[in-house]
Amino acid sequence: MPVLVYCDTRGEMLAQKLRPGDAGCNDTDDNIGTFVQAVEQLPGPHRKKILFRTDGAGFSHGLLAWIASAGG
Repeated sequence: MPVLVYCDTRGEMLAQKLRPGDAGCNDTDDNIGTFVQAVEQLPGPHRKKILFRTDGAGFSHGLLAWIASAGG
């Protein structure tokens, strides 16, 4: 299952991580790593307020803690 991150306002793909077909959906490290790559693609002024969304399969308490640690 790949992890894909898109910019909602522009429809552009910001990051992707290709994984083996038997990889679990809610791998916290994979999701965080892909979100970090996506944020790095954004110009500095647009990094102030970011809304991260994932489906239920991508959710984990680790991901929520990572978002909250940045003031989310």
